[in-house]
Order: sequence, then C-alpha cells, then structure tokens
Amino acid sequence: MDLSDIVKKFDEYVQQFDLTNEKINDKFNHSHRVMVLAKKIAVDEDLCDEDIFLASVSGLVHDISRFSQIKMYDDYSDSTYNKKKLFDHGNESERILKELKFLNEFIPDEELRNIVYIAARNHNKLCIEDNLSDRELLHSKIIRDADKLDIMLTQSNSLSKSFDKVDENILVAFRNKSLVLNKDIHCESDYLLRSLSYVFDLYFSYSIKFIKRHRIVQKKVKLLKSNTKDVYTINKIEYLVKKYLENWEDNYVR
Repeated sequence: MDLSDIVKKFDEYVQQFDLTNEKINDKFNHSHRVMVLAKKIAVDEDLCDEDIFLASVSGLVHDISRFSQIKMYDDYSDSTYNKKKLFDHGNESERILKELKFLNEFIPDEELRNIVYIAARNHNKLCIEDNLSDRELLHSKIIRDADKLDIMLTQSNSLSKSFDKVDENILVAFRNKSLVLNKDIHCESDYLLRSLSYVFDLYFSYSIKFIKRHRIVQKKVKLLKSNTKDVYTINKIEYLVKKYLENWEDNYVR
C-alpha cells in the first residue's frame, strides 16, 4: 500500500478543475492537510501500519466531491440549490469514490475500501451513524477530528464587521456541550462560534493537545471580544470551552 500513488492520482483528478478558483484551491490544500492530521492522530493512537494508511487515505479523499460541487454551484454550502437539489458532500464523496473506482487499484480489498467510504460518508454528519464495526467507527472518528482541527486552525480567523450579540441558541449549544447547528448560523461571527464549538465533538487526545498547542480557543475568543459589545456572553462561552478542555478525559466517554 503506497500512499504516494494515491496522492498522485488525487492531484491528477483535481487538475481537471480550475485551481485558480480560490475555493477549489482551498479545498485542495485542505484535503492534503487533513490527510497529514489524520495520519498524526493514527500514529498517536499507536495504530498498525494498515490503519495509519487507511486514515491517511480517508483524510485525503473525504472532500473529493467538493471540487465538482464548486464547479457546478460556485460554493460549498450543503444546502438546497435551485430550490430542489440537496447536496450532502459526505454522501457525494462516497458516491464519487465508488463510481470512479478511485481506490480499487490501490486498495483491492473491498472491506478495507469500505472503511474509507464509511469515513467519508460520516465525516460531515452531526452524529456518526449507528451499527458500525469498531474499526469503521474508529476511522470515522479519526477523519472527523482531522477535518475539524484543520477548519479550526485555518478558518474563521478574522471578522469583517462587528456583531451586537450572540444568538441565544448558540449560547445554549455551548451550555449543552454540543455543536452549533447550521440552522443557527446567520452571520460571520456565528461561523466562528460554530468552529469553536467543535471542541465538543473531538475524540482523541492528540486533538485536544493540538487545540491547546495552537492556542485556538484563546485566539478565537480574543477576536470575538474585540468585535462585539456582548463581551459578557463571550466570557461565558470561553469559560465553558476551557472548562470542557481541562476536564476532557472525564467529559469524553469512549
């Protein structure tokens, strides 16, 4: 199993799209970074070489549907297009991988390929689907963490305008130690707060160490405080997030 061959094929696939398009280029670089992060999580978990390989592959291809999505719709919002089409990029990534038989020559074992398909399908869902094997669940968790870590590190690091207050539903999500829902996102600051809520959906100690090492919470909180009069609510959110991270081992039940 040679990861470099799959990387080469992936890069060749993306070349058919317009890499001068900022959205296309962003997703290309995101895919490579998530591959690296997924591998680091797998190594940190002391997984076998085969599982490290599968985690890396899942990280690389998890967003493969984004390129055609951007080409067709010029955005990567999983929503209704033309008042009728619902695009779920996790499901679409699985469909494209199967339709193109993208992994077949590199991963001849159907059971192993299916692990990658399941990870791709589950990476963007609110919750991981039920009735997975332990190995399928493991890889779904790895790709979800790797994806969220890159998003937290590289996105929502600026605000073009200030905001008056935090939506009550968003504050409730933090109180409940849960993800901010798409339906509660209405402005730029809400996207930033959603990325901050990702801390409540991380599965591995590597991810917690990554968040702390890069001071992600501190940087995003500082940005929020400097762009709102609702500092009182941001202080509440900061307290809830930091308390959760400090007690992560107790909060998270594997």
